Amino acid sequence: MLVLIFIVLMLWNKDDAYDEIAIIPQEPTNKVEEQWRDMIVEKVDNLLGDYITSEIIVDNCMAKTENYVLCIKNVIGVANAESSLFKRVSRSNNPFGLMKGGRLQKFASKYDAIIYRIDLYQKNEWYKRNTWADWLRWNYCSSECSYWVANYNDGIAKLSFN
Repeated sequence: MLVLIFIVLMLWNKDDAYDEIAIIPQEPTNKVEEQWRDMIVEKVDNLLGDYITSEIIVDNCMAKTENYVLCIKNVIGVANAESSLFKRVSRSNNPFGLMKGGRLQKFASKYDAIIYRIDLYQKNEWYKRNTWADWLRWNYCSSECSYWVANYNDGIAKLSFN
């Protein structure tokens, strides 16, 4: 009987040791993916000169969209067309000219506006347009688009993603 109790205790302790090993967390992300993310953030930051904004754009596009490069290009393009890449953001904290009920939407911060804009991008499937001009004419410009198309494309060219 004593031997049987000893064997049960040994097996029980062996399972506990195995559980402790099993719950040791692995690295949270793949190093290659992390380096790729950091490289993209750096590329966006080189354009914007604002690391936090760059992280918010890249992290949200990577987390919420399948084609995060297209998402980043779209955010940068519209921000360039509307606010000269976040340089002219009014007290509304709306760098995208987002309207609601015929009025310019207000956000607590430009970061909230960026997150909201990326959520709209995904929800409304804005990634389905083939060219930037198509996207702008379909969902953005209320009349003549030539100014916006040129500024949109200029923002993306500055980003220099291939």
